[in-house]
Amino acid sequence: MALEALLRGVPTEYQSTLGRKKTAKLAWESLEKMRLGDDRVKKARVQQLRREYDALKFREGEKVKDFALRLQALVSELGVLGKKMDDEEVVGKYLRAAPKRLEPVVVSMETLLDLSELTIEDVTGRLRAYEDRLVPSTEQAAEGDKLLLGKEQKNP
Repeated sequence: MALEALLRGVPTEYQSTLGRKKTAKLAWESLEKMRLGDDRVKKARVQQLRREYDALKFREGEKVKDFALRLQALVSELGVLGKKMDDEEVVGKYLRAAPKRLEPVVVSMETLLDLSELTIEDVTGRLRAYEDRLVPSTEQAAEGDKLLLGKEQKNP
C-alpha cells in the first residue's frame, strides 16, 4: 500500500522506474537519488545562467527593448530555479551594461534618481524614450537631405 501511495504522488515519468521496486523503502531511496540528480542539474543551470548574467551586455546596434527582454528572461529563469534577484541589483547591472550612446540618460538616472526605487521597467522606459529621440533625428536629417537634393534637381 505504501508503494502504491508513493506512485500516486510522483510524476508519471518516475512511475515505471519506481513501480519495479520490490518495496516502498527501495522506491523511496531511488526517488531520493533521482531528486539529488535533479538538484545538481538545477544548481549547474543556475551557475550557467549566473555566468551569462555577469557577462551580459548590449550587442552591437541592439535596441533597448531587445536587451531588456534578454535581461528579463535571464532574471526570470534564475527566479524559477530559486535564485531570486532584487530589482536594485538588476537595475545596477542594466545601467552598467548600457552602451555609450545611452550614457547621458544613465548618468542622469544615477545622479538624480534613487536607484533602489527603480525597476527594470522604469529603466527600460527611460532608455527607450532617449533612444527614440536619437533615431528620429537621424531619420529627419536623412529626409532633409532628400528634400534638399530634390529642390536642387528642380531648380538647376
